Amino acid sequence: MCVCGEADGREQAREMAAECAPDIAVIDLGLRDSSGLELVKDLQQADAATPILVLSTHDEVIYAERALNAGARGYLCKSEPSAEVMRAIRKVLAGEVYVNQRMAGELIQRLAAVGALGKASIAEALVGRELEVFQLIGEGKNTRDIARELRVSESTVATVRTRVKEKVGAKDLPELYHLATAWMNSEQDAA
Repeated sequence: MCVCGEADGREQAREMAAECAPDIAVIDLGLRDSSGLELVKDLQQADAATPILVLSTHDEVIYAERALNAGARGYLCKSEPSAEVMRAIRKVLAGEVYVNQRMAGELIQRLAAVGALGKASIAEALVGRELEVFQLIGEGKNTRDIARELRVSESTVATVRTRVKEKVGAKDLPELYHLATAWMNSEQDAA
């Protein structure tokens, strides 16, 4: 692994990410001029295919879920040993989500308490591009149509679609398409 760039502010990080096209972005929540959560959102909107790992001193119980909802694929405290940091980077690069065991248990308890996703909680669970892709799937559009409409690559749509599938709890693509269609129908009925 090699570092292709470093930045201490939001704008500089956005420019560097666009210029360097990193395989992964490792972001601290405490930036010089902004919140790292805003940078996570910016990078997700610019290129959802770049996985993001948040490495921070902020309390994971408070910030891990927020970072994941903003589009990060993992959250790790800076106090973790370097071997754990490398493990987290590798998991995120492999397309998996990383949180430590304690935080995973906390997130599972929260999900169990909430139960099945309803109309309002789908809108809350999905951020930015994810909600756009979900809505377009619900309108019956395929990957190529969605990519064209959002002016992104088909691989970006596929990456976002995978994240959406995980967040709404769909076991496969047909179930995702069914959920999206049902959700859009309920939105139209409510209007």
